[in-house]
Amino acid sequence: MALLHMDGFDSYLNRDDLNWTYSGVGGSYIDVQSTWGRFGGGCVRVTGGNIVKSLPTAPQEIWIGGAIKPADALGTNNADLFSFYSATGREATVSLVPSTGVVTAWRNNNVNLGSSAAGAIPADGAYRWVEVRYKMSATVGVVEVWVAGVRVLNLQNVNTSQNALTALASVYLLTGGIGTWDILLDDLYILDTTGAAPANTRLGDSRIETLKPAADATPNDATPSSAGAHYLMVNENQWNTSNYLTFTGSVSTNAELFDMTDLATTPTAVHGVRVIATSQKSDAGASSLIPTIKSGATSADGASQPLTTSWTQQTSLHTVDPATSAAWTMAGVNALKAGVRVA
Repeated sequence: MALLHMDGFDSYLNRDDLNWTYSGVGGSYIDVQSTWGRFGGGCVRVTGGNIVKSLPTAPQEIWIGGAIKPADALGTNNADLFSFYSATGREATVSLVPSTGVVTAWRNNNVNLGSSAAGAIPADGAYRWVEVRYKMSATVGVVEVWVAGVRVLNLQNVNTSQNALTALASVYLLTGGIGTWDILLDDLYILDTTGAAPANTRLGDSRIETLKPAADATPNDATPSSAGAHYLMVNENQWNTSNYLTFTGSVSTNAELFDMTDLATTPTAVHGVRVIATSQKSDAGASSLIPTIKSGATSADGASQPLTTSWTQQTSLHTVDPATSAAWTMAGVNALKAGVRVA
């Protein structure tokens, strides 16, 4: 394992689509903005509370990176950019004072481990690419903070675990000044330090592009809500309930696949492809969907994920091209097909 999570926040209708949990004041101070991202797409805005990302594994060490924009230069209180939690509780935090641009690492949230120079992340209305390495340990802990490819804080062999533990359970992302100023987050990744290079260490400035259905592939076993091509039911920038596809019954061979739009930029490397579907069930009984991709003649399924009577997201992460079992290429991404099948 290496890449644990990635998100460009471009296709969501509201914060509930993140499928994350909220802490503190949470709900009323967290939203998704469809056009405020650094390339004109979506982003997450936080003015208070936290969003919590549970990790699919329990690594001791991770890198987390993303584009961060403190949108108000007047904030004088610490804003937690990333807080690292074990199953027991908070172990360490990396915070920012937007009025000074100083980044500080803390054990728990009260033991100062060290601070950057002023101006590390200015609140000047611009996005900065911020990456943090965190290793949980009472003796050989690490906190590194990089901004725009420059290391602004380097703490090695320090106590970064309030509870003397070594297994991460979740990361709390962003805590704004509660109604006084905003932090915007775009193009987030989280990875552990296992697996093959280059996706086992700091990735550097990266962009997560959102590709939309562009044509029907096969199979097309669902029924569209209005006559015409199936992909037109699911190709909005942000999903909505005006157009949709319906699977009738629970036939496990039923599926929908689509050709996707091509990448808009030319990447030097592709670290992963993530499928996101938004679905609900409309009847009693259990129903599940499986996000899936197809590369050439080879398909790769994600996990079977249950549906509820509310709209939720089903996702899968594919770090290699299933046709080659090697890293994705631009040509491979542009040729893939993506969709869902009935579990």
